[in-house]
Amino acid sequence: MLLTVGVIVWALLDKARDLQSAAELGAFRYSLGALRVGLVLEQMRERIGPPRPSGEEPNPFLLLPQPPIGYIGERSVADAAAGTVAPGAWFFDRRCPCVGYRLRDERRFLAASGGSVMLFSLSAPGIFTARESYVWRGQVIN
Repeated sequence: MLLTVGVIVWALLDKARDLQSAAELGAFRYSLGALRVGLVLEQMRERIGPPRPSGEEPNPFLLLPQPPIGYIGERSVADAAAGTVAPGAWFFDRRCPCVGYRLRDERRFLAASGGSVMLFSLSAPGIFTARESYVWRGQVIN
């Protein structure tokens, strides 16, 4: 009887983790899409208005009316690799320039480097390119 209850509790907890991971993936895709739209709108603004004072890429998070939950500001890729970026955090590295996200749940995530941080370079306005191959919950992230 106790074993049966334990198995049921374990199965329910596993399902809850699976749903949480699916929700995280959905929120991630939504936020990355919002960043892409923000950059495209900035490019359109520049075409009809004055250009940016400097030649560097803008922080795409600051182009949004409200940054995504978990945005922690500008950090370096080295900080993320060292583990100083908390799980569920978004950041921007001006030196790349690239956008990064550290996953909360790594169990269903594969990266070529074996890490838990996804990095996307700004390859053109509104276009982020994954810096390596990422697979999350069986879906290729690009």
